[in-house]
Amino acid sequence: MAARADWIKAGSPRQRSNIFYIKYKKLKCEYRREQRKAVWEYERKELSDIGNLQDLDNEKFWRLLNNKACRENKKNKKMALEVNGKIITDSQQMADLWANYFEQLTTPSEDNENFDRIHRIEIENGVNDVVEKSENALGCIFTVPLTTQEISE
Repeated sequence: MAARADWIKAGSPRQRSNIFYIKYKKLKCEYRREQRKAVWEYERKELSDIGNLQDLDNEKFWRLLNNKACRENKKNKKMALEVNGKIITDSQQMADLWANYFEQLTTPSEDNENFDRIHRIEIENGVNDVVEKSENALGCIFTVPLTTQEISE
């Protein structure tokens, strides 16, 4: 938009009598009016298409209608999380909360109610068995990681 560039070059004046300000605001108003008109035309055409499909193809009709509803919901949806009775709406705080939640899920803890002590004992016994057999066979504990080939042999 050339009027905006001219207005910025003039130092972005805000006096209502300034010629650059008047020209910029006038063109911006026209642009917004045309933009709203284009959106209205697009939605009118889309609704017309949906209305025509209702008569022709029920499956496509419902698919388009649901897509439109989903798009509208996404535009208007505000995200919020409730944590310990406190409502969180800041996206960065929500991201941090989710990161902490998933970190806790992947961090083994015997305090967790879902912790499987029996499975842990089985795994520890299996690891100890491998270490013991390796020590017996090689005379020392291995210092380099096992390869897939070594495990399969």
